[in-house]
Formats: sequence, C-alpha cells, structure tokens
Amino acid sequence: NTYPNPAVGCVLVEHRDDDIDIEGNNDNDKDNDKDEKDQQIIIGSGFHPKAGYPHAEIFALFEACGYVPSGIEAAQTVVRQTSLSPLLSNDNNIDNNNNNEAATMMKTIDDLLKTYSSSSSEDNPSSGAETLFQNAFSNKNVTAYVTLEPCCHYGQTPPCALTFVKAGVDRVVVGYRDPNP
Repeated sequence: NTYPNPAVGCVLVEHRDDDIDIEGNNDNDKDNDKDEKDQQIIIGSGFHPKAGYPHAEIFALFEACGYVPSGIEAAQTVVRQTSLSPLLSNDNNIDNNNNNEAATMMKTIDDLLKTYSSSSSEDNPSSGAETLFQNAFSNKNVTAYVTLEPCCHYGQTPPCALTFVKAGVDRVVVGYRDPNP
C-alpha cells in the first residue's frame, strides 16, 4: 500500500547514437537505417512500493547507478518484507537462504534511504541525493519515463525532480501530471 502516495512506475533509458554496434565493431555500412544506430537501453526501473520508502524514480536510479541489481526486485523486496514480516518469523517452510537475501536487500535499501534522506550539514556539505547521484549521467543521454510527474517537494525524502536534475537526466516523459504538486 503506497497510501497516501499513488502507485508510480519509472524506467530510465540511455540513448546511444553512435557508429559502434553492440559487439563493439565499427559500423561503416552507410546503408544502415538511422534507427539501427540509435540504441535505447533500459538502465534502471522501479516502482513505489510503500509510503515511507523511496519513490519509483529513486529505485530506478538505485539500479542505474549500481546500488542494487534491480530496482524492481528491490521494491518487491520492500513489499514482501514489510507486509509479511510477522508471518515470516512463524513460517518454518520459508527457505532460509531466500530469507537471508531478502534481509540483506532490506538492509541495503534502508541504508540507501538513510543516505538519500540525509540533508547537508557542516560535516557533510553534500545532500544525500548529491552523495548518491550527483552527475551520474553527465556523459550519457538519459530519459526518464514516469507514470506520474516526479514530486517537487521535500517530504520524508528530497524531491525526485531535483534528484533527476542532480543526476543529469536529460529528459523526463510524464504519463500524468501531478494534481498535487
């Protein structure tokens, strides 16, 4: 349950316009269509799993920046661990290895959330968003596709719109404007 926030999804796509094919060979065949040179690669994806946890945009950034292997799986872990945790301790049929992996992922997410939510101070002049994402895509052409306009306010976390700017996202495509910006 994401209440009071809506359920939102995000995909980050890197656009590569070059003359090198995916295997790294030079592509000197001028008969190729321009679309064959334009590579669009999904570098991150996520959804907002629950109030109090990072928004979809941030899970996508976590993946794109290498903090988690999959933003979707990280968000799914939050859903499972926060909604089933009382049941997990009483269920002897749960695979301990999967339980340990989920616990490790939750610790990673909680640590990332703590860093992301931190504000700048005298000891640390960078905000958490800057610490995690500053100029992450400065040499890349990245578009964010989001089902709902990224938030632009400070709440439990910094604004996703500002975080996209700090990361160097070039373009944001929005499915629906936020009625409560």
